[in-house]
Amino acid sequence: MNKHGIRLISFILALFSFIMIFQNLMNDQQQLPLGTTEQLVLNIAETGTTKEQLISELDNITNKHNATLVKVVTPSDEYKNKKDIIYFGNEKPKSSGIIIDNNIKWLDSSLEGKLISSKDIGNRPLYGNYAVKGNQNFKQDIENWANDNGITIQWLRKVPFIKSLYYNLVHNGVGNVILTALLLFISVLLTWFISHSKGRSIRLLGGVDIKKIHIEDTLTLSKMFISSYLISLIAFWLYIGITNDFKQITLLLSKDIITLLVLVVISALISFGISMIVKPKTEHLAKREIPFKKFRMLSIGTRIISIILALLIVPSTITSAYILQQLSNDYSLWENMQNNVSISFSDIDSLSTDKMLPYVDDFFANMADNDNLSLSLSIDKSIQLSDEEYGGYDHIIVTDRSWVDSFDIGIEENKSGGELNKIELNKLDKPLQDFIRAQMPLWTKAEEIQPSGINFYEFSGDKFLALPPNVGYGGSTIQAKNPLVILVDNPVQSLSTLGFMLPACSSGNVVFPDENLLRAELAKTPVKDYVVSIDTIADVAFSQAQKFAKEAVFYVIACVLILVSMIFAGILTAQLWVSENRKRIFTLHTFGKSYREIIMQTFVHESFIAIITVIIGAVISFVIRRPEIITVLSVSVIILILYCLSNFVAYHICTRQAFYKVATRNE
Repeated sequence: MNKHGIRLISFILALFSFIMIFQNLMNDQQQLPLGTTEQLVLNIAETGTTKEQLISELDNITNKHNATLVKVVTPSDEYKNKKDIIYFGNEKPKSSGIIIDNNIKWLDSSLEGKLISSKDIGNRPLYGNYAVKGNQNFKQDIENWANDNGITIQWLRKVPFIKSLYYNLVHNGVGNVILTALLLFISVLLTWFISHSKGRSIRLLGGVDIKKIHIEDTLTLSKMFISSYLISLIAFWLYIGITNDFKQITLLLSKDIITLLVLVVISALISFGISMIVKPKTEHLAKREIPFKKFRMLSIGTRIISIILALLIVPSTITSAYILQQLSNDYSLWENMQNNVSISFSDIDSLSTDKMLPYVDDFFANMADNDNLSLSLSIDKSIQLSDEEYGGYDHIIVTDRSWVDSFDIGIEENKSGGELNKIELNKLDKPLQDFIRAQMPLWTKAEEIQPSGINFYEFSGDKFLALPPNVGYGGSTIQAKNPLVILVDNPVQSLSTLGFMLPACSSGNVVFPDENLLRAELAKTPVKDYVVSIDTIADVAFSQAQKFAKEAVFYVIACVLILVSMIFAGILTAQLWVSENRKRIFTLHTFGKSYREIIMQTFVHESFIAIITVIIGAVISFVIRRPEIITVLSVSVIILILYCLSNFVAYHICTRQAFYKVATRNE
C-alpha cells in the first residue's frame, strides 16, 4: 500500500510541476518573445512627432545596434484567438523560444498570429509594452529617442528568481497543489519508514553499516518516485503534442528535464534526510523499540504545516469561487447584451483637439441615429464619494433609455425588470444635491444642472445592472439594489463630448449593440486611426471568468489534497502514539477504562497544539493573501473542527486495533 501511495503522490507532484513550468513558459513567450530579455513601456500621449517618423527612428536605432525590438499586439478584429508580433528593424528576429512557420505557433493552443514588420504596423498602436534585447548603448539610444520626442519610457524590472518562485508556489493554484503534494509525499515517506523500522533495526543488528542502510533505502524509494516522475513527464508531453503540436515539446524539453532532475534530487534528499533522522540505534535494539520520539516530531511538523497550508489555500478557493459566482451572476443578468461591444482609443488627447473633435461628434451622432449606442456608468466607481454624498443610495448611475429598455425596466410603470420612479432634484439629500449641482454642468453640453432630456429616478425591483469603468477587463458589473438613476434621453445631444461621452467611451461605458454597423461607420471616419481594439464586453470579461475558473479547479485540487494530508497526518500521529503505548492501552482497557478515557488526555493535548497552529496559520494567511476576515475566521473554525474530529476518530480506531493486536498476541 505504501508503494502505491508513494507512486501516486509522486505522479501528482511531478505533473503539476510540469504544468507550472508550462504556464511560465507560455507567459514568457508573450512577454519576452524571440529571445528578448527586458521589457519597457512607452507612453506617447505627449509627443508631437508623427507615427511614421517615430517608427522610422526606432527601425534605425534597432539596425544600428543589431538589436531586437518587438511588440506583441492583439488585433481588434480577431482579439479572441490571435496575437501578432511586430518587429522593428530590417531583419526578422530569429524564432528563439517560439515556433514560426508561416504563422506564429504559440504554446497557448488557442492562439495564433503573424510576425509583422513595423513598416506594416497600420493602425496598430505604438503605446504599450515592448520587449528588447541589446547592449547598453542600444538602451541608451532608446532613452535618448524617447526624451527627444517627449515620450515617457519605463523599464520593467525582471522579477528575481526567489520572488518568482515564491509567487508561483504561494499565490498560484498550481503552486498550491505542488506544496500540498510535497507535504503528502513527506507523509507517505514517513509511513514507509515506520512500516520498515523493524526491518532496518534487524539489518543493523545483522551487521549492516548504517550508511549502507541509508543509501539502500534511499535507492529503494528512488526507484518508486523516479518511475512515477518519468511516467508523468511522458504523459504531459503526449498531452501537449496531441492538443497542440509535437514540435512544441522541443521548447519544453530543457526546462522539463531540469525540473525532473530537481524533483529527483529534492526527493532523494528528503528520503535520505528522513532516513538519517529516524535511523535505528543500538539503544533502540536493546529496548526492542523504534525511534518513536523522532517519528513523532516529524509527524507533528507535517501536521502543523498541513494546517497552515489549509488556511492559506482554502480561503483563496472560497474567494475564487465567489468571484466566479459573481461573474456568472453578472452574465445571467445581461445575457441579452452579450453582443454589445466597446472600443478603446490609443490617444484620447489627440481626439480632443479642435481638428478631431468634429469627427468624434459626427461618429457618436451617427451611432445614435442608427440606434447603435447605449450608455451605462456607475459614477461612484469613477469618482470617490463620501457617505453623505451617496444620499442613502448604494450607487449613482448615469444611463440612457436604450440600456434601461434592454433589461425591460419600466419608466413610471412596473415591468419584468423593475420600475423607475421619478424624483425631483430638490428632494434629494443636501450633500448629494451639492455633488450633482457641481458635476452636471461639467457633463452636459448646455452646462446646466438639469437640461431638457435628463431626469432623476429611483429604482424598485430586484437588481439594476450597471457598468463601472473598464468592466470588460476583469471587473464585476454593478448589481445595484437602491440606485439613484440619472436617465438621459439622448446622450449624444445632452452630454458633452469632451466632458463625458469621449472619456466614457474610452473606459468602455459607451457600448454598441451592432459590431458590424460600428465597424462600417469607423471605416468612414478618421477616428478609426485611434481605435486600438473593439472588445465584446461579455467575451472579454468571460475570459477573465475562465481564468478564475481554471484557478478555482487547481485550488479545489489543492484543498482536497490538503484535507487528505491533514487526515493522513492525524492517522500517522495516532498510529505512533498507540504503537508507543500499546501495553498501557491493553492494561487500562482490560481494567475497565473506555477507549475515549484512554485517549482523552492525549487528544486534548493534540487539540491545544491544533488551536495554536490555527491561530498562527490564520495570521499568516491574512498577511500573505489578504482575504476577508470573516472568511479566514470561518475557515479557521471549520478546519479546527474537521481536524479535531478526524484526529479523535483516528485515535479511537487505532487504540481499539492496538488492544485487539495485543490481546491476540498479533503485534
